[in-house]
Amino acid sequence: MANPGHTTNEAGNTGTLTIAVKGLDPRRDVDGFVVTIHPEGASCADAPLETFSSSLQWGNLPDGSAPDGTADARLVADGVVILEPGTYLACAQPVTESGDASAECAPVEQTFGIVEGSTIELVLVSQCAASAPGGVGLSTILNSPPLVMNLEVAPSRFVETCQETRLEVTAEDPEGDAIAFDWQMSDNPDEASFDFEVGESPGQANFQAYSAGQYLARVQVTDSLGGSTALEVPLFVTLGDPRCSEAPPITVRATSVTAPWVPENALDPARRTYWMSDINSGNEEWVELTYGEGFVATSVQIILGNGRDGAWPTVQGSMDGKSWDELASVHAYSYPLDEHNLRHIAFDFENTKAYRYYRYHSHPSVYVLLQYLNFQ
Repeated sequence: MANPGHTTNEAGNTGTLTIAVKGLDPRRDVDGFVVTIHPEGASCADAPLETFSSSLQWGNLPDGSAPDGTADARLVADGVVILEPGTYLACAQPVTESGDASAECAPVEQTFGIVEGSTIELVLVSQCAASAPGGVGLSTILNSPPLVMNLEVAPSRFVETCQETRLEVTAEDPEGDAIAFDWQMSDNPDEASFDFEVGESPGQANFQAYSAGQYLARVQVTDSLGGSTALEVPLFVTLGDPRCSEAPPITVRATSVTAPWVPENALDPARRTYWMSDINSGNEEWVELTYGEGFVATSVQIILGNGRDGAWPTVQGSMDGKSWDELASVHAYSYPLDEHNLRHIAFDFENTKAYRYYRYHSHPSVYVLLQYLNFQ
């Protein structure tokens, strides 16, 4: 930013104004100032009478132009303006090297008077945002983690599938801090199916498994200062009655549908309500039942239209609705037709896993006509 020359005024009777704009810190974003002079009664936003720009440079302030105690040597931007006698407004905008308004230091304005034949010295001070350091008071304390005082498992750590188990932990904090409990099942059998939830109080949890295996419940007790203690509880589940879990609420979906024979009809064993897939879709077709919770199914009931069982049909189970295990093949023609030309199929199959998703699956065929599907 170039330093100013003197500005001139063609009026016969003039005075002189020397302006020094004080910058406070060389680390600020200010490179210089744009100074404007306005007539009495105007504002800094109005059109100026005079304008000049000046870069910051090290210099001494004129004697008596600043309050006592002000250091003389500092960064300043100055200029000289010739004006007619009268009252004026001086405005100084701190700017960056690119000419943009400073984000750290504020614009400043001041009213002044010019006397004929005299020169006045005016110092404008741009106040910048504080960057003073703060203080911190440091205290160091000791903290002990919570202590687990007691564990109860009812009825036992050794249970059968579908048998409910209640775990309750009692804990205390040595310093009397508030404590919180975080329950998790941290190590379970592959494709395990179970329910696990916090009980009536934070220190309690309820567990119910639908597949056999060794499970691991974990509780972490944490105080308000972050100290924590963890306790792991192994739980051993053996296969009980494979039909221990009554079928929970069911939702149904299918790969395709020929209206109005929607897949929901497969939940109703009444005659003449059934699910019908697309005709000659060229795709695999299936109807899927989703249960509210997993259970171990070991039998299936199916009602099919004659000759509309699909191709190489099977019943399948899944833990997540994505990866499927084949449970059994469906041999529809082993079952006789009834008076309505339907085949009533029911058989048991071996299974020890609890699945939440079960389905009837067919490879590409003309179409599938299924009246009823149920797993138990």
